[in-house]
Amino acid sequence: MAQVVVPSGAPSYIQADAVRERGVGLTASADEVDADLLTRALGDEKLRDAAAEVRDEMAGMAPPAAVVSRLVELAS
Repeated sequence: MAQVVVPSGAPSYIQADAVRERGVGLTASADEVDADLLTRALGDEKLRDAAAEVRDEMAGMAPPAAVVSRLVELAS
């Protein structure tokens, strides 16, 4: 599912840019959020497809426990 990100501080602007640039959502100020924006986020096929791609990418990633174990192994 696509996201609507309303950034409110320095880190959230970076995250909002990443969401928009990856094509998985829209960014807006609080004043810009309206029914049309939400309808677009829910109905835009390109946003949905990109969100599904990211979901699948994340599902294929190693779980955190496996990554930590590997980092400990490398640090030894």
